[in-house]
Amino acid sequence: NGRELLKEVRTITPDVILMDIRMDIMDRIEATMEIRKLNKDIKVLACTGMSDENSVIRMVQAGCNGYLDKDSTVEDYDKAINIVMKEGIYFNDLMTKSIYKKAMDQMFSNKNIFGNLFNEMEIKVGRCLSRGLGFKQTGDEVDRSETSIPKYKSDILKKIGSENDIDIVRYF
Repeated sequence: NGRELLKEVRTITPDVILMDIRMDIMDRIEATMEIRKLNKDIKVLACTGMSDENSVIRMVQAGCNGYLDKDSTVEDYDKAINIVMKEGIYFNDLMTKSIYKKAMDQMFSNKNIFGNLFNEMEIKVGRCLSRGLGFKQTGDEVDRSETSIPKYKSDILKKIGSENDIDIVRYF
């Protein structure tokens, strides 16, 4: 139960929380985000019998530090807790490979890996700018006028919540 978990977190300060991906009353995403608001130093490991990459990705976006399969051994849990305490993140090999494969499949199938955040032209412009191309070169590559590129750049920066050009390089 997510609400009970938050009540406990307010009373005690655990180093690590083993969070079931399926919880009643308050879901794991909301509970993880609330834990992050209360204390950014608490490590959260998602534990589940499902190996659904999308669920794991949503947990990481909410602030989770890693994933562990419920079928893992006691030694696996011990290893995961120690690694997350030392390095800040932990993913077992199977999940890491699965997420990597999904990302590569999306990239090579030309799917929009940015979800609905950017339109197709913003993605093309962002990738050109991240490679260090100027407005003229970018315009030539994406078949748009040089004068239209600053507007695309501005829109990208707004969507990623930044005013710094270097964030385009980091994002794309």
